[in-house]
Amino acid sequence: MSVLNSTNGSGKSYEDHLSEAGHRVLMQLLPAIVWNSVLGIIGLVGNALTFIFYSRKTKQSSTVVLIKLLAAFDFGGCLLQFGSVADMGVNVYYTNNVLCKVMYFVDHWNVVTSVLILWLISIDRYRKLCSPSKTQFTIKHATWGVAIVCGISLVNSVRDFVTYSVVNVNFTTSDIYIPVVVGHYCTNSDAKNLQLLIAAFHIVDAVMIFSVFVTFVFTYGKIWHALRKHNQKTSESLHKSKNNFEIPDNRNTQISPIGFNNKLSYSSRNSTNAFSQASSILTVANSSTGEKTVSANMKTVPSLVSFASDGSIDPVKKKLGKAKNSERNITVMMFAVSVGFVICFAPYFAVILIRQLTVTSSDELNGAIQFILRSPFWNCDINPIIYCFFNPQFRCYVKQVFTKLSILKDPEISSTS
Repeated sequence: MSVLNSTNGSGKSYEDHLSEAGHRVLMQLLPAIVWNSVLGIIGLVGNALTFIFYSRKTKQSSTVVLIKLLAAFDFGGCLLQFGSVADMGVNVYYTNNVLCKVMYFVDHWNVVTSVLILWLISIDRYRKLCSPSKTQFTIKHATWGVAIVCGISLVNSVRDFVTYSVVNVNFTTSDIYIPVVVGHYCTNSDAKNLQLLIAAFHIVDAVMIFSVFVTFVFTYGKIWHALRKHNQKTSESLHKSKNNFEIPDNRNTQISPIGFNNKLSYSSRNSTNAFSQASSILTVANSSTGEKTVSANMKTVPSLVSFASDGSIDPVKKKLGKAKNSERNITVMMFAVSVGFVICFAPYFAVILIRQLTVTSSDELNGAIQFILRSPFWNCDINPIIYCFFNPQFRCYVKQVFTKLSILKDPEISSTS
Protein backbone atom coordinates (compact mmCIF):
# COMPACT_ATOMS: atom_id res chain seq x y z
CA MET A 1 0.00 0.00 0.00
CA SER A 2 2.85 2.40 0.85
CA VAL A 3 4.61 1.57 -2.39
CA LEU A 4 1.42 2.31 -4.32
CA ASN A 5 0.98 5.62 -2.50
CA SER A 6 4.64 6.44 -3.20
CA THR A 7 4.15 5.84 -6.86
CA ASN A 8 1.04 7.96 -6.93
CA GLY A 9 2.47 10.71 -4.71
CA SER A 10 6.09 11.18 -5.80
CA GLY A 11 6.07 9.20 -9.01
CA LYS A 12 8.92 6.97 -7.77
CA SER A 13 8.77 3.34 -6.78
CA TYR A 14 10.81 1.50 -4.17
CA GLU A 15 13.15 0.25 -6.91
CA ASP A 16 13.66 3.81 -8.14
CA HIS A 17 14.76 4.97 -4.71
CA LEU A 18 17.07 1.99 -4.34
CA SER A 19 18.54 2.73 -7.75
CA GLU A 20 19.18 6.34 -6.71
CA ALA A 21 20.90 5.15 -3.55
CA GLY A 22 23.06 2.79 -5.61
CA HIS A 23 23.97 5.63 -7.99
CA ARG A 24 25.00 7.88 -5.08
CA VAL A 25 27.21 5.14 -3.65
CA LEU A 26 28.70 4.50 -7.10
CA MET A 27 29.66 8.16 -7.48
CA GLN A 28 31.33 8.07 -4.07
CA LEU A 29 33.25 4.93 -4.98
CA LEU A 30 34.17 6.03 -8.50
CA PRO A 31 37.66 7.37 -7.57
CA ALA A 32 38.46 4.08 -5.80
CA ILE A 33 37.13 2.09 -8.79
CA VAL A 34 39.26 4.04 -11.30
CA TRP A 35 42.37 3.98 -9.08
CA ASN A 36 42.21 0.26 -8.42
CA SER A 37 41.45 -0.51 -12.08
CA VAL A 38 44.51 1.41 -13.31
CA LEU A 39 46.80 -0.07 -10.65
CA GLY A 40 45.39 -3.53 -11.36
CA ILE A 41 46.30 -3.30 -15.05
CA ILE A 42 49.81 -2.09 -14.21
CA GLY A 43 50.17 -4.90 -11.68
CA LEU A 44 48.99 -7.59 -14.10
CA VAL A 45 51.45 -6.57 -16.81
CA GLY A 46 54.29 -5.88 -14.37
CA ASN A 47 54.00 -9.13 -12.44
CA ALA A 48 53.71 -11.18 -15.65
CA LEU A 49 56.94 -9.61 -16.93
CA THR A 50 58.58 -10.09 -13.53
CA PHE A 51 57.75 -13.80 -13.50
CA ILE A 52 59.06 -14.28 -17.06
CA PHE A 53 62.25 -12.27 -16.40
CA TYR A 54 63.17 -14.09 -13.19
CA SER A 55 62.29 -17.45 -14.77
CA ARG A 56 64.21 -17.11 -18.06
CA LYS A 57 66.64 -14.20 -17.85
CA THR A 58 68.16 -14.67 -14.39
CA LYS A 59 70.32 -17.36 -12.85
CA GLN A 60 68.17 -19.35 -10.44
CA SER A 61 68.81 -19.08 -6.70
CA SER A 62 66.71 -19.26 -3.56
CA THR A 63 66.05 -15.51 -3.62
CA VAL A 64 65.19 -15.51 -7.33
CA VAL A 65 62.74 -18.39 -6.83
CA LEU A 66 61.09 -16.51 -3.95
CA ILE A 67 60.79 -13.33 -6.03
CA LYS A 68 59.37 -15.36 -8.92
CA LEU A 69 56.75 -17.03 -6.71
CA LEU A 70 55.94 -13.68 -5.09
CA ALA A 71 55.28 -12.27 -8.57
CA ALA A 72 52.96 -15.23 -9.30
CA PHE A 73 50.89 -14.58 -6.16
CA ASP A 74 50.94 -10.83 -6.82
CA PHE A 75 49.60 -11.53 -10.32
CA GLY A 76 46.77 -13.49 -8.71
CA GLY A 77 46.20 -10.61 -6.31
CA CYS A 78 45.83 -8.21 -9.24
CA LEU A 79 43.21 -10.49 -10.80
CA LEU A 80 41.32 -10.59 -7.51
CA GLN A 81 41.57 -6.82 -7.34
CA PHE A 82 39.22 -6.60 -10.32
CA GLY A 83 36.74 -8.75 -8.38
CA SER A 84 36.95 -6.13 -5.65
CA VAL A 85 36.34 -3.41 -8.25
CA ALA A 86 33.24 -5.29 -9.45
CA ASP A 87 32.12 -5.53 -5.83
CA MET A 88 32.24 -1.74 -5.54
CA GLY A 89 30.37 -1.38 -8.85
CA VAL A 90 27.54 -3.66 -7.72
CA ASN A 91 27.49 -2.00 -4.24
CA VAL A 92 23.91 -2.04 -2.84
CA TYR A 93 22.75 -4.87 -5.12
CA TYR A 94 25.16 -7.49 -3.73
CA THR A 95 22.97 -10.41 -2.66
CA ASN A 96 25.01 -13.60 -3.34
CA ASN A 97 26.10 -14.78 0.10
CA VAL A 98 28.21 -17.74 -1.15
CA LEU A 99 30.12 -15.56 -3.63
CA CYS A 100 30.72 -13.03 -0.84
CA LYS A 101 32.34 -15.63 1.41
CA VAL A 102 34.42 -17.22 -1.38
CA MET A 103 35.66 -13.84 -2.67
CA TYR A 104 36.96 -12.66 0.70
CA PHE A 105 38.43 -16.09 1.49
CA VAL A 106 40.49 -16.14 -1.73
CA ASP A 107 41.50 -12.46 -1.32
CA HIS A 108 42.65 -13.07 2.24
CA TRP A 109 44.51 -16.26 1.33
CA ASN A 110 46.39 -14.62 -1.53
CA VAL A 111 47.36 -11.43 0.30
CA VAL A 112 48.57 -13.24 3.44
CA THR A 113 50.64 -15.65 1.32
CA SER A 114 52.34 -12.71 -0.43
CA VAL A 115 53.14 -11.13 2.94
CA LEU A 116 54.67 -14.35 4.28
CA ILE A 117 56.77 -14.78 1.12
CA LEU A 118 58.20 -11.31 1.78
CA TRP A 119 58.95 -12.53 5.29
CA LEU A 120 60.84 -15.53 3.87
CA ILE A 121 62.82 -13.26 1.55
CA SER A 122 63.94 -11.07 4.45
CA ILE A 123 65.22 -14.14 6.33
CA ASP A 124 66.96 -15.44 3.20
CA ARG A 125 68.70 -12.06 2.68
CA TYR A 126 69.77 -11.95 6.32
CA ARG A 127 71.35 -15.40 6.25
CA LYS A 128 73.19 -14.74 2.98
CA LEU A 129 74.71 -11.43 4.03
CA CYS A 130 75.02 -11.71 7.82
CA SER A 131 75.54 -15.46 8.32
CA PRO A 132 77.19 -16.71 5.10
CA SER A 133 78.99 -19.55 6.94
CA LYS A 134 75.72 -21.07 8.18
CA THR A 135 73.31 -23.27 6.25
CA GLN A 136 71.68 -21.26 3.47
CA PHE A 137 68.32 -21.49 1.75
CA THR A 138 68.42 -23.61 -1.39
CA ILE A 139 65.96 -23.54 -4.27
CA LYS A 140 64.27 -26.59 -2.75
CA HIS A 141 64.06 -24.90 0.66
CA ALA A 142 62.54 -21.79 -0.93
CA THR A 143 59.92 -23.82 -2.81
CA TRP A 144 58.95 -25.82 0.27
CA GLY A 145 58.91 -22.64 2.34
CA VAL A 146 56.38 -21.04 0.01
CA ALA A 147 54.26 -24.21 0.10
CA ILE A 148 54.26 -24.14 3.91
CA VAL A 149 53.32 -20.44 4.24
CA CYS A 150 50.64 -20.98 1.58
CA GLY A 151 49.17 -23.72 3.77
CA ILE A 152 49.36 -21.51 6.87
CA SER A 153 47.56 -18.64 5.14
CA LEU A 154 44.95 -21.11 3.83
CA VAL A 155 44.13 -22.28 7.35
CA ASN A 156 44.12 -18.67 8.56
CA SER A 157 41.65 -17.61 5.85
CA VAL A 158 39.06 -20.38 6.33
CA ARG A 159 37.45 -18.27 9.07
CA ASP A 160 36.13 -15.90 6.34
CA PHE A 161 33.44 -18.46 5.52
CA VAL A 162 32.05 -17.73 8.99
CA THR A 163 32.83 -14.06 9.54
CA TYR A 164 31.77 -12.63 6.14
CA SER A 165 28.24 -12.42 4.79
CA VAL A 166 25.83 -10.15 2.95
CA VAL A 167 24.36 -7.56 5.36
CA ASN A 168 21.48 -5.14 4.99
CA VAL A 169 22.27 -1.46 4.49
CA ASN A 170 19.59 1.18 5.13
CA PHE A 171 19.38 4.32 2.97
CA THR A 172 17.13 7.23 3.78
CA THR A 173 15.13 8.98 1.06
CA SER A 174 13.24 12.26 0.81
CA ASP A 175 10.03 10.41 0.03
CA ILE A 176 7.57 10.55 2.93
CA TYR A 177 5.89 7.39 1.66
CA ILE A 178 9.17 5.41 1.40
CA PRO A 179 11.54 7.01 3.93
CA VAL A 180 14.00 4.08 3.92
CA VAL A 181 15.19 1.61 1.31
CA VAL A 182 17.28 -1.47 2.08
CA GLY A 183 20.33 -2.42 0.03
CA HIS A 184 22.81 -5.25 0.51
CA TYR A 185 26.57 -5.28 0.89
CA CYS A 186 29.26 -7.95 1.39
CA THR A 187 31.30 -7.32 4.54
CA ASN A 188 31.90 -8.65 8.07
CA SER A 189 28.78 -10.25 9.46
CA ASP A 190 26.65 -8.02 11.69
CA ALA A 191 25.44 -10.96 13.80
CA LYS A 192 25.92 -10.04 17.44
CA ASN A 193 27.15 -13.50 18.44
CA LEU A 194 30.05 -13.19 15.94
CA GLN A 195 31.34 -9.73 16.89
CA LEU A 196 33.77 -10.99 19.53
CA LEU A 197 35.08 -13.68 17.15
CA ILE A 198 35.54 -11.14 14.35
CA ALA A 199 37.45 -8.82 16.69
CA ALA A 200 39.68 -11.73 17.79
CA PHE A 201 40.50 -12.61 14.17
CA HIS A 202 41.38 -8.97 13.44
CA ILE A 203 43.76 -9.07 16.39
CA VAL A 204 45.36 -12.26 15.02
CA ASP A 205 45.90 -10.55 11.64
CA ALA A 206 47.36 -7.46 13.31
CA VAL A 207 49.75 -9.54 15.43
CA MET A 208 50.90 -11.51 12.37
CA ILE A 209 51.52 -8.38 10.30
CA PHE A 210 53.29 -6.71 13.23
CA SER A 211 55.51 -9.80 13.64
CA VAL A 212 56.43 -9.61 9.96
CA PHE A 213 57.22 -5.91 10.41
CA VAL A 214 59.46 -6.66 13.42
CA THR A 215 61.26 -9.31 11.35
CA PHE A 216 61.88 -6.73 8.63
CA VAL A 217 63.31 -4.28 11.15
CA PHE A 218 65.59 -6.94 12.64
CA THR A 219 66.84 -8.58 9.41
CA TYR A 220 67.32 -5.47 7.30
CA GLY A 221 68.66 -3.56 10.30
CA LYS A 222 71.31 -6.25 10.82
CA ILE A 223 72.09 -6.27 7.10
CA TRP A 224 72.53 -2.48 7.08
CA HIS A 225 74.80 -2.70 10.13
CA ALA A 226 76.88 -5.50 8.56
CA LEU A 227 77.30 -3.62 5.27
CA ARG A 228 78.21 -0.43 7.11
CA LYS A 229 80.79 -2.29 9.17
CA HIS A 230 82.21 -3.93 6.04
CA ASN A 231 82.51 -0.56 4.28
CA GLN A 232 84.28 0.92 7.30
CA LYS A 233 86.78 -1.95 7.39
CA THR A 234 87.42 -1.60 3.67
CA SER A 235 87.96 2.13 4.01
CA GLU A 236 90.34 1.66 6.96
CA SER A 237 92.25 -1.03 5.07
CA LEU A 238 92.69 1.21 2.04
CA HIS A 239 93.74 4.11 4.23
CA LYS A 240 96.28 1.91 6.04
CA SER A 241 97.62 0.63 2.72
CA LYS A 242 98.22 4.18 1.50
CA ASN A 243 100.02 5.10 4.72
CA ASN A 244 102.23 1.98 4.65
CA PHE A 245 103.05 2.28 0.97
CA GLU A 246 106.77 2.82 0.33
CA ILE A 247 107.70 4.43 -2.95
CA PRO A 248 110.35 2.20 -4.54
CA ASP A 249 113.75 3.73 -5.07
CA ASN A 250 114.30 4.03 -8.82
CA ARG A 251 118.07 3.98 -8.27
CA ASN A 252 117.82 0.33 -7.24
CA THR A 253 115.73 -0.49 -10.29
CA GLN A 254 117.69 -1.74 -13.25
CA ILE A 255 115.82 -1.21 -16.48
CA SER A 256 116.68 -3.52 -19.34
CA PRO A 257 115.36 -3.60 -22.88
CA ILE A 258 113.30 -6.70 -22.14
CA GLY A 259 111.94 -5.66 -18.76
CA PHE A 260 113.38 -4.81 -15.36
CA ASN A 261 114.98 -6.43 -12.33
CA ASN A 262 114.12 -5.35 -8.86
CA LYS A 263 113.87 -6.87 -5.42
CA LEU A 264 110.34 -5.98 -4.46
CA SER A 265 109.97 -5.17 -0.74
CA TYR A 266 106.58 -5.87 0.75
CA SER A 267 105.04 -7.00 3.99
CA SER A 268 103.56 -10.47 4.03
CA ARG A 269 100.90 -9.19 6.42
CA ASN A 270 99.31 -7.02 3.75
CA SER A 271 99.15 -8.21 0.15
CA THR A 272 97.55 -4.91 -0.82
CA ASN A 273 100.92 -3.17 -0.31
CA ALA A 274 102.55 -5.71 -2.59
CA PHE A 275 99.95 -5.01 -5.23
CA SER A 276 100.48 -1.26 -4.92
CA GLN A 277 104.27 -1.55 -5.13
CA ALA A 278 104.07 -3.95 -8.05
CA SER A 279 101.74 -1.62 -9.92
CA SER A 280 104.05 1.34 -9.26
CA ILE A 281 107.16 -0.48 -10.51
CA LEU A 282 105.30 -1.74 -13.56
CA THR A 283 104.36 1.84 -14.34
CA VAL A 284 107.97 3.07 -14.00
CA ALA A 285 109.31 0.27 -16.16
CA ASN A 286 106.71 0.55 -18.86
CA SER A 287 107.02 4.32 -19.05
CA SER A 288 110.78 3.98 -19.58
CA THR A 289 110.90 1.07 -22.01
CA GLY A 290 107.42 0.80 -23.44
CA GLU A 291 107.54 -2.97 -22.72
CA LYS A 292 104.93 -4.97 -20.78
CA THR A 293 107.03 -8.05 -20.02
CA VAL A 294 108.18 -8.88 -16.51
CA SER A 295 111.43 -10.62 -15.58
CA ALA A 296 111.75 -13.85 -13.60
CA ASN A 297 112.17 -11.97 -10.31
CA MET A 298 108.51 -10.86 -10.56
CA LYS A 299 107.01 -14.34 -10.86
CA THR A 300 105.85 -14.27 -7.25
CA VAL A 301 103.72 -11.15 -7.79
CA PRO A 302 100.79 -12.71 -9.68
CA SER A 303 100.00 -15.11 -6.85
CA LEU A 304 99.93 -12.22 -4.41
CA VAL A 305 97.93 -9.69 -6.40
CA SER A 306 95.74 -12.07 -8.44
CA PHE A 307 96.89 -10.96 -11.88
CA ALA A 308 95.61 -12.84 -14.88
CA SER A 309 98.07 -14.12 -17.47
CA ASP A 310 97.63 -10.99 -19.56
CA GLY A 311 98.41 -8.66 -16.65
CA SER A 312 94.78 -7.70 -15.96
CA ILE A 313 92.92 -8.32 -12.70
CA ASP A 314 91.90 -11.95 -12.14
CA PRO A 315 88.44 -12.51 -13.76
CA VAL A 316 87.48 -14.86 -10.90
CA LYS A 317 87.96 -12.01 -8.44
CA LYS A 318 85.97 -9.75 -10.75
CA LYS A 319 83.14 -12.27 -10.90
CA LEU A 320 83.06 -12.61 -7.12
CA GLY A 321 82.91 -8.83 -6.79
CA LYS A 322 80.00 -8.64 -9.21
CA ALA A 323 78.20 -11.41 -7.35
CA LYS A 324 78.56 -9.52 -4.06
CA ASN A 325 77.25 -6.33 -5.67
CA SER A 326 74.33 -8.26 -7.12
CA GLU A 327 73.46 -9.67 -3.68
CA ARG A 328 73.52 -6.18 -2.20
CA ASN A 329 71.36 -4.76 -5.00
CA ILE A 330 68.77 -7.51 -4.54
CA THR A 331 68.75 -6.84 -0.80
CA VAL A 332 68.17 -3.11 -1.31
CA MET A 333 65.40 -3.86 -3.81
CA MET A 334 63.61 -6.26 -1.46
CA PHE A 335 64.00 -3.81 1.42
CA ALA A 336 62.18 -1.23 -0.74
CA VAL A 337 59.44 -3.80 -1.43
CA SER A 338 59.13 -4.37 2.33
CA VAL A 339 58.78 -0.63 2.93
CA GLY A 340 56.05 -0.58 0.28
CA PHE A 341 54.28 -3.39 2.14
CA VAL A 342 54.29 -1.37 5.37
CA ILE A 343 52.98 1.73 3.59
CA CYS A 344 50.12 -0.22 2.00
CA PHE A 345 49.04 -2.15 5.10
CA ALA A 346 49.30 0.54 7.78
CA PRO A 347 46.21 2.57 6.67
CA TYR A 348 44.24 -0.66 6.16
CA PHE A 349 44.62 -1.74 9.79
CA ALA A 350 43.88 1.79 10.99
CA VAL A 351 40.55 1.73 9.13
CA ILE A 352 39.82 -1.82 10.35
CA LEU A 353 40.24 -0.60 13.93
CA ILE A 354 38.00 2.44 13.35
CA ARG A 355 35.40 0.29 11.58
CA GLN A 356 35.35 -2.22 14.41
CA LEU A 357 34.81 0.49 17.02
CA THR A 358 32.56 3.10 15.43
CA VAL A 359 31.53 2.47 11.81
CA THR A 360 28.14 0.97 10.95
CA SER A 361 27.32 -1.04 7.81
CA SER A 362 25.83 2.07 6.15
CA ASP A 363 28.90 4.19 6.92
CA GLU A 364 31.20 1.50 5.55
CA LEU A 365 30.15 2.31 1.99
CA ASN A 366 31.81 5.71 2.39
CA GLY A 367 34.21 6.41 -0.51
CA ALA A 368 37.27 7.11 1.66
CA ILE A 369 36.79 3.96 3.76
CA GLN A 370 36.35 1.74 0.70
CA PHE A 371 39.39 3.36 -0.92
CA ILE A 372 41.64 2.45 2.01
CA LEU A 373 40.15 -1.02 2.53
CA ARG A 374 41.56 -1.92 -0.90
CA SER A 375 45.09 -0.74 -0.03
CA PRO A 376 46.54 -4.27 0.57
CA PHE A 377 46.04 -4.92 -3.16
CA TRP A 378 48.30 -1.95 -3.93
CA ASN A 379 51.25 -3.89 -2.56
CA CYS A 380 50.78 -6.41 -5.39
CA ASP A 381 50.56 -3.57 -7.92
CA ILE A 382 53.63 -1.52 -6.95
CA ASN A 383 56.14 -4.36 -6.54
CA PRO A 384 56.99 -4.56 -10.30
CA ILE A 385 57.49 -0.78 -10.31
CA ILE A 386 60.01 -1.16 -7.47
CA TYR A 387 61.79 -3.97 -9.36
CA CYS A 388 62.01 -1.70 -12.40
CA PHE A 389 63.49 1.14 -10.38
CA PHE A 390 66.16 -0.92 -8.59
CA ASN A 391 67.04 -3.55 -11.22
CA PRO A 392 68.58 -2.10 -14.41
CA GLN A 393 68.48 -5.49 -16.17
CA PHE A 394 64.76 -5.85 -15.52
CA ARG A 395 64.21 -2.27 -16.62
CA CYS A 396 65.99 -2.96 -19.91
CA TYR A 397 63.96 -6.14 -20.37
CA VAL A 398 60.68 -4.24 -19.92
CA LYS A 399 61.83 -1.63 -22.46
CA GLN A 400 62.72 -4.35 -24.95
CA VAL A 401 59.31 -6.01 -24.57
CA PHE A 402 57.40 -2.78 -25.13
CA THR A 403 59.68 -1.81 -28.02
CA LYS A 404 58.97 -5.13 -29.75
CA LEU A 405 55.25 -4.70 -29.14
CA SER A 406 55.28 -1.20 -30.64
CA ILE A 407 57.13 -2.50 -33.71
CA LEU A 408 54.60 -5.31 -34.16
CA LYS A 409 51.70 -2.86 -33.88
CA ASP A 410 53.12 -0.53 -36.54
CA PRO A 411 52.66 -2.29 -39.93
CA GLU A 412 55.14 -0.02 -41.72
CA ILE A 413 57.96 -0.68 -39.23
CA SER A 414 57.25 -4.42 -39.06
CA SER A 415 57.23 -4.74 -42.87
CA THR A 416 60.55 -2.90 -43.25
CA SER A 417 62.18 -4.91 -40.46
